[in-house]
Order: sequence, then structure tokens, then C-alpha cells
Amino acid sequence: MTDAVESRSPRESAKVTDAVESGSPRESAKVTDAVESKSSRERAKVTDAVVYWLGTTEEEVHFIDAIVSAYDGLANVRREYRLHDGRTEYKVFVAPGMESEFLELVERLRAVADITSVERESPNDEPDPPSETGQDR
Repeated sequence: MTDAVESRSPRESAKVTDAVESGSPRESAKVTDAVESKSSRERAKVTDAVVYWLGTTEEEVHFIDAIVSAYDGLANVRREYRLHDGRTEYKVFVAPGMESEFLELVERLRAVADITSVERESPNDEPDPPSETGQDR
């Protein structure tokens, strides 16, 4: 039980601890189940992200990241990259349900940033093996 509590947020841990200390096993079980269910939903949200690859330069990816970051919850531009058809593409995780907004933003960014390609990763695509220098920095 201790290990499970330690992996939760302080607020969630306090709820579980209070329920356990109250002496009511039923209340303790209800709170623990609710906290674990919430944690499972949060983990599922992270894995639901859609992966895009943006063809751009190292200099431009910082600018693009700054703009995309201003749209809270839209997408996460990574420094992980791949070489694809002679161009460098950077990985972007797009939040579920936000693809159209992301693509609209990318189209507007093309007017001011060097974006050569936008490619949605198919769920069936095998991930490219990381290059020696292509890991997050």
C-alpha cells in the first residue's frame, strides 16, 4: 500500500491516508479505487496523443515550439528528430481532438517559418530507430 500511495500526487495521497486513518475499510477502498481510476484515465490521455513530424531546421524548431506552446494543451514539440527523404523532421505530439487546430496553426506558421513538410504518423508505423544525435537534448 505504501508504494502505491507514494506514486500519487500529494493531494491524492492525503485523501487515501485520511480514509485509511478514519478506520473505515469501505471508505478507504472507495477513495483508493477513485484515485487509481483517475490516475488510469490521466495515463490514457497521454498515450492518445497523435504524432506528427514537422520538416524544418534546428533554428526554426525553437520558434515553432514557442508559438505552439502558447496554445495551452494543443501540442508538444520535441527535439527528437529523424532524417526522412533528405530533410530533418521533428516529432510533435498533438493532443487528442486538437488535430484540426494544430494543422490550422501550422498553415499560419508556414507564412513566417521554414516548414517544409507536415506528416501524420500512422498508428501502424514502426518507430524509426533513434539516430545517434536524434535524441531529446
